[in-house]
Amino acid sequence: METSADDRRSAFQIWMRTGRWPGVGRRVEVKFNPNHDELGRFTTAGGGLAGDVGRFGGGGATGSWSAPVRRPAPSAGARSGSGTAVVVARARLVAKGRRTLRKEKRNGYAYLIDDQDRTRYVIGAITLASRPYQRSRTAQANAGGADRAANDDGGHYIAARFNGPTDAFNHFAQNRSFNRGAYAAFENILAKEKIAGNSVSVTIVPKYFGNSQRPSMLKITYRVNGKTVAKLLFDN
Repeated sequence: METSADDRRSAFQIWMRTGRWPGVGRRVEVKFNPNHDELGRFTTAGGGLAGDVGRFGGGGATGSWSAPVRRPAPSAGARSGSGTAVVVARARLVAKGRRTLRKEKRNGYAYLIDDQDRTRYVIGAITLASRPYQRSRTAQANAGGADRAANDDGGHYIAARFNGPTDAFNHFAQNRSFNRGAYAAFENILAKEKIAGNSVSVTIVPKYFGNSQRPSMLKITYRVNGKTVAKLLFDN
């Protein structure tokens, strides 16, 4: 059964605050706690920045909630990440002084990569992979290079279960608790929407400090059936 955009936004808000994904139409929150543990369960203080509205430190997310933007359905190129959206993103990045950008496209996802081989922009429509998932242990092990932290995993921008490519540009040094907690929980939401028969797309914009190869945060826009559900800010 297709759910409305309002139901999805309400459910996502509840998940962000409680760690639980409610059933369709369920608006009662059964638990409130702004913190989460490394498995993504919202429990005791320490897993996040209590008091920082909508933001979870150490691999959490900001729930920047607003009414969905009502606009005409995007073109096929914009939905796939191969057309207008990538061209606009490239223009914006170049305007900010990052003049050398190359575009890579794999498995229906498009990437913009700067002259330091850092991924700057990812867009695409989520698809579900068949098992076993394709992975590159080498790319995961090398993600982040010298800037990789001791408690990092080799994370994926687009998960292997969503047909994320094995190329190095789809990998980044990702805080272990973030990778296995908040980010994994977010990916579960995307998977549930796809299994429900909805079209799902994401735009991911990594942010870096200076020349670091390790992104300090991810800005993510998540859409269902062409409508924006949430704009999130994940600390890494």
